[in-house]
Amino acid sequence: MTLQKNVEEDEGSPGEEGGVPEPNSEADLKENQKKWGAQTWAMGWTGVPYVLLAYQKRLGLDPDMLNVLLQLLKHWWRAEDWPYVGKKEIAAAMNTSERTVQRALSRLRKKGFVEQKKRVRQDGSYTTPRYDLSGLVAEVDQYAREEKEHRKVKQEKDQEKRTRKGLRAVKGKE
Repeated sequence: MTLQKNVEEDEGSPGEEGGVPEPNSEADLKENQKKWGAQTWAMGWTGVPYVLLAYQKRLGLDPDMLNVLLQLLKHWWRAEDWPYVGKKEIAAAMNTSERTVQRALSRLRKKGFVEQKKRVRQDGSYTTPRYDLSGLVAEVDQYAREEKEHRKVKQEKDQEKRTRKGLRAVKGKE
């Protein structure tokens, strides 16, 4: 079942019963391959949390900031290794100027979402910095907790409605 089909069946939030399935399974990966095609999927993918996209406004992320974050996420392969990529490469991928990337990174640093860490070559010269995203991860985690609670409350309300509806149906038969 595709994401589109699920959304049409139930307008609920992702992860809710009947809504978009929780990711993590082999079947989900195969479903993504079906959506994008084997060749495209074989070129790799980037994990982007639902909450980062759904809460973009509440996180205070303008389009350039979100785009820069997506470019950083593209280079973050292992949890223990923060991404590193040059501003020039980010700008080229975004089809924008390095200055736009610098300004977006500055705003991300001010929000505490990104911390630049210097990297030094063996000869002592500097190279592209690492971008510590622990501030972003912590903030997104807070919104994820909020989203989880919101879904729980919604699920309980929906269950209560179904129960009341069932009781009305039973009373009507008496």
